[in-house]
Amino acid sequence: EDMSQVLPGLLDITGTLNNNGSILIDPASGSKVTNSGTFNNSGTFTIDDEGVFTNTGTYNENRTDLCAMVTKGSAVSYIGPFASLTEWPTGSTIQLIGGKTGSLPAQNTTISGAYPGFSISGSSVTLDLNGRKITSEHSLVVLADAVLTIKDTSTDKLGSIICANYDTPTIINKGTFNFESGTVEHSKTGTALYIDGDDGAYSITSIVGGTIIGGTGISDKGESGNYSKLTMTSGTVNGSNIALDASVATGPISISGGILQ
Repeated sequence: EDMSQVLPGLLDITGTLNNNGSILIDPASGSKVTNSGTFNNSGTFTIDDEGVFTNTGTYNENRTDLCAMVTKGSAVSYIGPFASLTEWPTGSTIQLIGGKTGSLPAQNTTISGAYPGFSISGSSVTLDLNGRKITSEHSLVVLADAVLTIKDTSTDKLGSIICANYDTPTIINKGTFNFESGTVEHSKTGTALYIDGDDGAYSITSIVGGTIIGGTGISDKGESGNYSKLTMTSGTVNGSNIALDASVATGPISISGGILQ
């Protein structure tokens, strides 16, 4: 069905809706969509406003570009291209949907005057790779006041985030980073996970699953006066080098499980 129209009020999906056209939700006019059935989207369905789409049913994204669904419970605040998602709302889960491969949002910061990155700040966010692959030439950066959890809820757990810029780590953690499943990889033998305390505060890293791959799997190298805490209970770190800098105060490191290879 072609839903090419502005919805003037409430669309309540209780059965199956196949969208091959475009749906525009206009929050200013009170437009809302609720889905307790099945919504199959092959056209354009883009929202960017909290509370206008409630999903308790099944949403299938058939677009070929990498998209994201941002949710807090059943409330959806964004559906659209992942690369356009420049604000990651606190308390939300960002699940990758649609196409199998895409890129990070554009660079918005430079770390230590050397590393280009897309940073999140002031947020506690879960990124669900959902079997998709993110590729980038710049880092995903967790700033000091942010918490990022990465996991993969797909059956095969083949989701990944990969950096192809030799001089730039895949993930830079200056805040709190929790890694549960999926893969964090550097494809050019660089550093996959760079842990760096910021401004005297702990940078906290917890690895409970997943795979980290790089020439340097993990680099825990704070600067003088900065601190980091690394805990690993499961998962795999695959790298020819795991760098722990004892010349500065890197903080406690606890590895009680997992595989280092």
